[in-house]
Amino acid sequence: MLSNTASTDTPTCPTLIRPSNFQIWKLRIMAKLQREKVLGVALGTDTCLITSLSISGTTTTVHRVHGIIQDSISDALLLKIEMHTTAQDPFDALLSIHQASNLASAFYILQQLFNSAWSGGSAISEHITSLWTLEARLARMKFMVDTRLLAFVLLNSLLKTLEWNMFTSSTINTVKDSKLTFNAVETWTTLEEACLNPSRSSDSALKVFNKSSACLTNSATWCKHHQQSRHSSDDCYTY
Repeated sequence: MLSNTASTDTPTCPTLIRPSNFQIWKLRIMAKLQREKVLGVALGTDTCLITSLSISGTTTTVHRVHGIIQDSISDALLLKIEMHTTAQDPFDALLSIHQASNLASAFYILQQLFNSAWSGGSAISEHITSLWTLEARLARMKFMVDTRLLAFVLLNSLLKTLEWNMFTSSTINTVKDSKLTFNAVETWTTLEEACLNPSRSSDSALKVFNKSSACLTNSATWCKHHQQSRHSSDDCYTY
């Protein structure tokens, strides 16, 4: 196995261990292969280089690609790709392994997102943060969650009490479709918790609530038809 030849002032390629660091590993290993002028060989796009080299030169290039890749993966992954002998096969094998793993990971993260439930034992802001975190993980894996779908997830995860059921019903039945976004529902939900549990609400929730209460009649989140701050009069399609 050849040792890494990158200079000390270049970013260190992380060791590929699991799907969670695959994306950053892929970017760094491709940059390293590019610096070593063998990226095209590893990807199978630089066929001219291979065909123009002598047999010994070709072997050296293949060993170089293998050495760079092997030095940056875990022992478990090394065992999985040891049978590959061409320059392109190890990289393709690692892509195949982790693309499949990413799909499985995305499924379980999405399942966790849909099954999220707020117990009421903590501030609603903490629950909302957990939803944002799951959405961000999916986004990093190139799985985008529509903002309205995420809003529905938040509403569905709320407590199944009379007060919160009324809040959910009011939100989905009185707000215009174009205004039903996750950011909007996050704001309304935070305000609602501040109303129902002012002593436990976070400082940020209380600031939002106090600001809204100070100017109810002209607030952008006050509906004169329903006399509540879950949406504005302009956003209400009941009237």
